[in-house]
Amino acid sequence: MKYMGSKARHAKELLPIILKDHTPDMWYVEPFVGGANMIDKVDPNIAPKRLGCDVHEYLIEMWQAVSKGWEPPLTVTETMYNHIKANKDEDKPLTGYVGFALSFGGKWFGGYRRDSVGKRKYDEESYRGAIKQNKNLLGVHFQNKSVFDIDFSRCGKATIYCDPPYRDATKYKDSFDHERFYDWCEDRAKEGHAVFISEYWMPEDRFECIWSKEVNNSLTKDTGSKKGIEKLFIPRT
Repeated sequence: MKYMGSKARHAKELLPIILKDHTPDMWYVEPFVGGANMIDKVDPNIAPKRLGCDVHEYLIEMWQAVSKGWEPPLTVTETMYNHIKANKDEDKPLTGYVGFALSFGGKWFGGYRRDSVGKRKYDEESYRGAIKQNKNLLGVHFQNKSVFDIDFSRCGKATIYCDPPYRDATKYKDSFDHERFYDWCEDRAKEGHAVFISEYWMPEDRFECIWSKEVNNSLTKDTGSKKGIEKLFIPRT
């Protein structure tokens, strides 16, 4: 699904690293599941127990419905888009889908998605993408929870992949407690969980970079697209 900050293009490189020591009895957990563009590529034979969490209520309502076989509509007009935006609680799974998949750049109700000449049918493209993705999400557990509220006490050792709001992204600058998150990652590692974090930067004395790749991004303080170094970290604990 189209979603701001998606790691879909890096999944083939990241997942072999993340799942290297994973065994089928372990839970695979994503505290920031977002567009589910990583968890949908996790082989259920390797990780039959998969959990995706997110603080976004409508997003999780959609994923919970998808995991049970729900499908979005083929056509979503701009009139429908605006109606759903103004009446979000009428159909929460549909709101979650339209709010991201049919919006510019995968940004929550960031404007009805269209091209400049009107030749592409983004609603039909999104539908086909959703149907393809949904097959890989059947049986995945989804919870509307903050990373700080996930209970790991009963799951034994887990593989945890975090794709948090990036520290240098203006949108998230004052809304996410990165220091608390760093502590949380270290605490989970001390409990025996395998913790992996995607970010551009993390404190070097606390986290080790184990993978990096230059990418284009548009979520920095500067406007427009610029080069960045996408990295994968693990706690040094």
